[in-house]
Amino acid sequence: MTPLPLSVCLIARDEAHNLPGLMASLAGVAQEVIIVDTGSVDGTPALATSLGARVLHSAWQDDFSQARNVALKAAQAPWILSMDADQQLDAGAAQALAVAIQRQDSLAQLVTIRLLGLVDPNGSTQVVRNLPSLRLFRRDARISYRGRVHEDIAASLLEIGSHSWPDSGVTVTDHGYMEPEARARKLARNLRLLRQAHQERPDDLHLAYKLASSLPPEAAMERKGVLWGALRQAQTMPDESLLELTCLPRLVAAGLEAWVVEGRLTEAADAASLLMRRSAPVLLFTCGRALARAGLHAEGRAALMTYLKAASGIGHRPQLDLTQQDEDANPQEALRWLAWLEWMQGRTQEAWTWIDKGREFSGQSVHPPLESLAVEVLLAQGDIDAAMRRLDVLGRQVGQHLSPPKALMPELMLATARVALATGDRSSAREFAAQALSAADDAGAVLLAQIEAADADLNREVLASHHSTIKGRRFDTLALKLMLGQRLGLTWAHPVPEATTRAIQHGLRPR
Repeated sequence: MTPLPLSVCLIARDEAHNLPGLMASLAGVAQEVIIVDTGSVDGTPALATSLGARVLHSAWQDDFSQARNVALKAAQAPWILSMDADQQLDAGAAQALAVAIQRQDSLAQLVTIRLLGLVDPNGSTQVVRNLPSLRLFRRDARISYRGRVHEDIAASLLEIGSHSWPDSGVTVTDHGYMEPEARARKLARNLRLLRQAHQERPDDLHLAYKLASSLPPEAAMERKGVLWGALRQAQTMPDESLLELTCLPRLVAAGLEAWVVEGRLTEAADAASLLMRRSAPVLLFTCGRALARAGLHAEGRAALMTYLKAASGIGHRPQLDLTQQDEDANPQEALRWLAWLEWMQGRTQEAWTWIDKGREFSGQSVHPPLESLAVEVLLAQGDIDAAMRRLDVLGRQVGQHLSPPKALMPELMLATARVALATGDRSSAREFAAQALSAADDAGAVLLAQIEAADADLNREVLASHHSTIKGRRFDTLALKLMLGQRLGLTWAHPVPEATTRAIQHGLRPR
């Protein structure tokens, strides 16, 4: 194969253990490989040279963009592929690259990063995430990296009028986070640089999102502060600047979720309503879900249905010129929320319409929250046999996974608990409900509280435990949390959705 008119550019420091794999994957693919060494002491420069790379030197300045831009300025080929030393070009990527660089309709294209991680101590691996990243682009002096850490070229592309970044079809595998100690060191380094950069540029919302998403669990208060500050700033930004924010869907999703997990549904819905009007269609799903959670049925339903239309019909993702879509946004999840909205309104037949559409879309796969909702509706209709058949489908899906996806097992436990309760097996129902506490939107926590409340008078300690476990992530589960709080003599300091107030007044049990 004749080398492609491509410069592969990367930075490295003490990467001698990774270079052979990287360079082997690039053999014969590119016109040149440029490695900017930032201070190695393990022989990286000499090894890189022996493997055919052109090595440059740049002192490390706590700034990944600065180092990457050194490589970009040295590149000579018409196209650039930006990589990391702990990555390798996948088999078949060379052919995809040959096709991609023939495109004349864009300055930059997305590359899929397959991030590997350890599954167990025995050393087996799995793909943890597939991340779209702007790594393939034309050599152009106007295109450069920005940001001390989690650097990218998006801002420079937007400045020169480049908004459409198609998928190149190229896949790169990243091995850099497989070793726990190395992963911990990288995360700590990145977090230090992110905090420093955020202090330098507090109005940079893309940087705020990166910082919030990198903070560890013990920094929950800092994360909420960063997200809420960013959301408030987003609401006052000019529309043009808002729509050019590539991380907008994930920033809004994370910010709204930070309110939702505290039961602050009205605040989340107010922000969602304002932002959605200014940035449709990129926030239709995210904001529609926030409106639904607050019990704003008509508004939530309209947003989710419009999202489905923007997705070009059932079965397709919206074609958005953004690299960071809300990870939860997909037609199945939108259909689940539409079904739930109808169910909460007592419109069972309409709920089934959306559930059936979700099953048509899913094909052979199963969407756990949708199947769990179907079981719940069938049980409410008194059709235990049909509910058990749906439960069996969900159980078989779990059985196909040696390591069930995060959302799969809790939803199976939740559906199983509901069936056990319907058949009179309260002991098993309680056990399964306890295993479903991480199921979507408090459903497992609410079911456990209802089971225990029906079994016996709850003492203050147990009441307080349920009150703490139920976050109030939907208007109906918030109603139960507030009713428990009243029994404990606790006050609620935040606005309460009208739907929650009505639920309390009418004694509505969370579904």
